[in-house]
Amino acid sequence: GVPLGSGLAFFVAAALGPLIGWRNCFLLIGFLGLFLAVWLATFRETRPPSPHGGQGALKAVKGMLSLLPELMAALKRSPALVLTILGGIGVHLAVGAAQFDTIWWKEELGLETGPLFMKVALMYATVGVAGNIIGGALGDWWLKKTGQGRSMLIVIILIVMTPLQFLYRLTDHDGLIFWLGIGSGIFQLAAMYGGAYSTIQELAPAKVRASAVALFIMGVNVVGLGVSTTVGGFMIDAFAAAGRDRPITDMMLVMTAASLVAIPAFYVAARRFAGDRDALWRYERGEGV
Repeated sequence: GVPLGSGLAFFVAAALGPLIGWRNCFLLIGFLGLFLAVWLATFRETRPPSPHGGQGALKAVKGMLSLLPELMAALKRSPALVLTILGGIGVHLAVGAAQFDTIWWKEELGLETGPLFMKVALMYATVGVAGNIIGGALGDWWLKKTGQGRSMLIVIILIVMTPLQFLYRLTDHDGLIFWLGIGSGIFQLAAMYGGAYSTIQELAPAKVRASAVALFIMGVNVVGLGVSTTVGGFMIDAFAAAGRDRPITDMMLVMTAASLVAIPAFYVAARRFAGDRDALWRYERGEGV
């Protein structure tokens, strides 16, 4: 869904942007999301009714809040769970910097963004989807063959592909390095999700598994993307004020370097995975706290 949605966004911008304007492109995509939400609201629930059903919104919220101590205890018991979440946040520091790609392509590389958007849309639809599928399949294979957590595969992918991210930021045209940089960035992000999500679900108690996933989603968006895009914007202005020739490039290099914190986080998480998973199994059987 993420790579296909991103690809669709670039496709709409390339195909309809010149015709209806960028603001109407936002409205069009937003309306599509609203339509799907209303459509989903008409679906019938097939699961058994919740025991908390009909108790009112206030009691439902209290029920959710009552899960927080269990979630905090799960994080305290499993360093691998915490490090997997931190690794995902680290990866998204570079993803947040990439929110400025459109400006970078246009202002510092002097590229025509219309035709470029169409190519990027195709990259998301192919390389992104391949990253999801291959990353998930290889993660399962890695766990079965080595017994290590799937996060170790993420470490390998990041080590192999991160040099391309630095070279990509140093290019000044849309040549081979440019497209390898875009492709590797899309692939490693898509591949990361499968290993990270499954690891979080395997290391969280069943009672708070969804809450742990929600914490990961909040972390990568609010902290990873939120901090990097905000700090990145201020950093660009600061570099420009200091007279740097390519302030957007400079910011992206700094954020790419900062995202490397994900590598040790995922590495330690993978090494601790088996022990933390066994500890969770004992806890779920009531053999220890």
